Amino acid sequence: MASFSLDAIKVRTMRVSKEKVKRLEIIARMYYEGKLTQREIAFKLGVSRPLISRLLQDARDLGLVEIRVYHNTKPLR
Repeated sequence: MASFSLDAIKVRTMRVSKEKVKRLEIIARMYYEGKLTQREIAFKLGVSRPLISRLLQDARDLGLVEIRVYHNTKPLR
């Protein structure tokens, strides 16, 4: 598993706590690396599926998750 530095995250607002970043990381790993569905994650954490969807979007917005589409093994930019 890749590691990251909280200082390296492109945070749009400085009001994001380290605890929230850690929670977002856990949820993102469950979804993207663990291949669990949003419904499964919501069930495990005792929250709603729409909340998981919003938290995954937060993880992308904060730069915790990057999604790239490759064509002919080169990133499109």
